[in-house]
Amino acid sequence: YTVYTAWSGRCDQALKLYEKISQNSNQEAFLITAIADCVSEQQGLSQGITMLEKWEKLYPQDKDIDKSIKDKRDELQMHLRPYIDFSASSNNSAVPNQPGVSGSDIVEYTYSIRYTHPISEPLSAYARYITISSDDPNNTTEDLNRIGVGVSYAVNPQLTFIEDYAQDNDGDNGGSTTTVKYNPHSQWELSLEYASYSEDVPLLALPQDTKTDRTSFTWFYHTPNYQFEWLNSISKYNFEKGDLLAGQEDNRRTEIASELSYALELSEKREQRI
Repeated sequence: YTVYTAWSGRCDQALKLYEKISQNSNQEAFLITAIADCVSEQQGLSQGITMLEKWEKLYPQDKDIDKSIKDKRDELQMHLRPYIDFSASSNNSAVPNQPGVSGSDIVEYTYSIRYTHPISEPLSAYARYITISSDDPNNTTEDLNRIGVGVSYAVNPQLTFIEDYAQDNDGDNGGSTTTVKYNPHSQWELSLEYASYSEDVPLLALPQDTKTDRTSFTWFYHTPNYQFEWLNSISKYNFEKGDLLAGQEDNRRTEIASELSYALELSEKREQRI
């Protein structure tokens, strides 16, 4: 039953079941490799390799254990290679006080690139660059360019700390972001984040001296195969008294969001969601 639980992706339960028989020296290779996969997922690839190497000493001729060790070493080497991510997105900006223009008529375009350099399995550093532009017909603002650097450290597979610092091209706007991520279960992720300078203020609001910090709490759930996903977040903003909020007594805002997603197609190269 333990191996079937591991094969089905229920690694939390499989590892608990395996604790009862872990000291038994007479174990089949298919059980050892299945549990090693779960150990790698839950505790990191290094721990999975260590477990397999222990059993390799007892079964030096076993091809399945030997192959699993080689595969995990290759995966670890891939994990430690630097990589680059690129993303592009657009959204409508609903910013008031734009004479003759409806907020829904203005589209902002965001392009970002990020270079990540793993230092070890739990530790990585990164640098990122973001450029944001809009089709604002009034040309009230120039394109924004933002540069950021950060470091991510996983204390264990359940707990990760991320520290980021970013600066805009005007030299006046920038700040740090501290993020703590916790996975109480393989299908759940909780995240607490504080940004001294929130980067989700629309570009068109910046000329009106609209700045804010942000405190966010996010929780994310997915089924074992990621076919169903559920993301929830609550964010609190504390705006400075810029032109956009002139005359308003309360400069605090709260945003609550929820998103459900179902994958119609999941493959190595493509996925379609609603």
